[in-house]
Amino acid sequence: QCLPLKQKLTMFKYWGFGLYILSEIEFPELLSFEFSNVPDLTISISITPTALTSEGVVNMVRLSLSPTEYLLKISNVANYYAYKGESIVIEPTINADEKSVRLFLLSNAVPAILNQRNQILFNASAVENGDSVAMFCGLSGVGKSTLITSLKQNGFRVFADDLCVVNAGNNSEPVKIISPYPAIKLWENSFQELEMALPCRELTTREKLPQYNLFYHSQFNKQALPVSKIFILQTELKDDEPVIKKLNAVEAFTHIHNSSYQPQKVYAQKKQSVQFNVVSRLAAQSQVYYVTRPQKSNSINQLRKLIEFYL
Repeated sequence: QCLPLKQKLTMFKYWGFGLYILSEIEFPELLSFEFSNVPDLTISISITPTALTSEGVVNMVRLSLSPTEYLLKISNVANYYAYKGESIVIEPTINADEKSVRLFLLSNAVPAILNQRNQILFNASAVENGDSVAMFCGLSGVGKSTLITSLKQNGFRVFADDLCVVNAGNNSEPVKIISPYPAIKLWENSFQELEMALPCRELTTREKLPQYNLFYHSQFNKQALPVSKIFILQTELKDDEPVIKKLNAVEAFTHIHNSSYQPQKVYAQKKQSVQFNVVSRLAAQSQVYYVTRPQKSNSINQLRKLIEFYL
């Protein structure tokens, strides 16, 4: 009961996550980009394996993975098979909507490809800060996307939202990050908080989900930029206003490490040494701050002004 998505006669070319991507399905979230190189990543619609049988496979709920293979099964959406850092096969279920198919691919299958390529991702958004970037780490719902949108309203250039891809390079160079795609994901309540009009329903990230894509293709920077400052965001019930403190090296390492994206998958794919190297270098090269904000919904302007003082 699979493969309902119509396969396109035209292959689409994109730049995303630092990769040249050739895809059978269209991605409005990614940057259209003509290239003559061999693609780094090919996305196709076909039949996925029913199970992984290679050595070293770790099985989780709806997920199996090894250092070179990744098989994810999302009910009523699709199966995703990512392998060898260069290919993703999608097997959509009948009546799966394309928004959902794209959403799980961008948030799960592509990160698996990057891990296979020895790259690490962080739960983070970022704005440009001179020739470098300031990165905002934290769990979903802490306000990363709302914060960078508020900074954008006040003259800052958004670099990345939701995910940041690390381009580690060699140990003699600063760690740099890459933006995955030119889109900010905002929940409905954030539009009210930012005094912005709600977009049309066509821009929702998934059908019936009150979250919207705000695209910025024309201002998208696909260069890798070094990280100079990192802000670890957290909400606190007891606080009446945002509070910030600078972290020492040990604290910085711990909080940056805890901000890595889907760490259980990093471990299952045996990329702990890559992660340790990246986190150690980020903690050494960056000024790292721990920021708590009130849980009340109207604290974003206070938070932005506090952050601006440290940028």
